[in-house]
Amino acid sequence: MLAERWVCSVARLQRWRTVGEGPPYLKIVGKVLYRFKDIEAYEEACLIRKVFKGRTQGGPERVGNCSKDLESVRNSLGGAVMTTSQTA
Repeated sequence: MLAERWVCSVARLQRWRTVGEGPPYLKIVGKVLYRFKDIEAYEEACLIRKVFKGRTQGGPERVGNCSKDLESVRNSLGGAVMTTSQTA
């Protein structure tokens, strides 16, 4: 379950879908699904690394851009899926 992976609520994922944030998703027969490659691409786009400049530590530097990189993720096809909630 994606909410468990990211330690967030299912409601947060629902809110993100409503406002167009978060990773792209599929909706098949009323069930929301996330492809693993889309989740991993979103995580990579949101990755932040510390930058060291000389002897002093610089601030965090975002490796990707979550919003802009999502467009390229949305254009990809195929891959495994992860649901927003567990099913019986």
